[in-house]
Order: sequence, then structure tokens, then C-alpha cells
Amino acid sequence: MNRFFKVVFSLTVFVTLGLPNAALAYSHDYDINAEQSQDPENSSLKQNMKKIGSLFKTLGSAVSDPSLNAESAKNADQLVVHFLEAQNMIPDSIASLPGSEQNSAISDYKSMLQSEADLSKRLSAAFKKNDNNGASALLNQINSLKKDGH
Repeated sequence: MNRFFKVVFSLTVFVTLGLPNAALAYSHDYDINAEQSQDPENSSLKQNMKKIGSLFKTLGSAVSDPSLNAESAKNADQLVVHFLEAQNMIPDSIASLPGSEQNSAISDYKSMLQSEADLSKRLSAAFKKNDNNGASALLNQINSLKKDGH
């Protein structure tokens, strides 16, 4: 799927997990044209991605603290909402592709977001079960999937 996205610059946030030598990097590549667009849908996509990044950072900081599991489960549920909302917001980088490539790119984009939503549901369940090791592994899977998508 990498061939479908024009990368202009990348924002990476490192989150310490409280485990020895463990950290997550949440990366989101921004298309500068999408950022400057006056289209409200693209503005919403940008805001949605910022919310996902913020939630991911919060979850990464809290994953090693079982006392925060109830709040972390709620944050994971919000990730689900934002990933599903993003499925209806097509990035400019896809919209600008030739028609023959758009359908495949949209399908890949939506599939990736659905996978991230599914993992986020499992993340919420792990927090609700007080399974912080499982939650940490799921955060790593979400991050890995995100990297693959960019």
C-alpha cells in the first residue's frame, strides 16, 4: 500500500512503555497538500489523525499502570471510533490518483483502518481484563500496522 501515499514529512512520537528497553513510535505521514486544503473533510481527517496520535500516546504512557486500565479502555474505545470515522475520509493522496488506481488504494486504506479498529477493540478488552502485557502487545501491533500503511 505504500505506493499509494505521497510522503511529504513524517511526525513520530516515541512513547515509553515503562518496560526495560521498550518504547513505541507512533508515526503518521502527512501530505502537505491535504494539510493546506480548504476542504472540510480533509480538515476533519487531519483532526481525526491528531486525536488518534494523542490517544495512542496516552495509551502508551498508561499501559504499564493497571490503575489506569478503566480510563485506558475508554481511550481504546475512542480509537475504534476515530479509525472507523477515518474510513469515510479519503486522503487527498488517494483522491489525486488516476481512476484506475483509486479503487485499489481506497480498498487498502479502508482495510487498514478496519484492522486498526479491530485491534483497538481487542486493546479495550485487554484493559478491561487487566491484561497489561496483552495491551502492550496490541499497542505494538497497532503501531506496526500503522507503519505498514505509511
